[in-house]
Amino acid sequence: MKQQCQATKADGSPCRGSALPGKSLCLFHDPAQAGKAKAARRKGGKSRSRKAAVLPSAPDVKVEDVAGVVRLLSETISQVRRGEIDPKVANATGYLSSVLLRALEGGVLAREIEAQAEAMKALRAEVEAMRRDQHLAKTVVPHADGVGCSANSHDQEPDPRSDRGGPCGDPSGGGDDGGPVAGDVTPLCG
Repeated sequence: MKQQCQATKADGSPCRGSALPGKSLCLFHDPAQAGKAKAARRKGGKSRSRKAAVLPSAPDVKVEDVAGVVRLLSETISQVRRGEIDPKVANATGYLSSVLLRALEGGVLAREIEAQAEAMKALRAEVEAMRRDQHLAKTVVPHADGVGCSANSHDQEPDPRSDRGGPCGDPSGGGDDGGPVAGDVTPLCG
């Protein structure tokens, strides 16, 4: 059974390395092994710092739509399967493709929202025009004698200061002249 190193690490915790045969310290804590420890650290650092995985002289890819993303991913999958590119490159390509797809979808959504806003604006203008037309239609009410008046004046009392007499300009003051009485006239539109 291997013995554990008896040294304490810089942070105060006990070293969990295995002691060298016949010693109570590991390679990194034994002062007699300082040169070997330094070489081991250097070697470990070099093996961890690999060069970045890159594509061998591949042409630039222009991806501007969903079909372009599909082509790129299909090509990348084939390259990974043939061992032509590092899987890290493929993973990065996949991730960046998903980001690009979200951006493309966001652009489409923004255009759709803009089109809907324009449609709503046109609809509002159409509704306002219909309201104006409806208001104008309710404003003039024809009498039996062909003279029109305001629909609102049918509900009003005669103005004694006016030389026009009763409501709707009826000179008789709304009396019975054989024609309709002001209260009997109904507007055409409502």
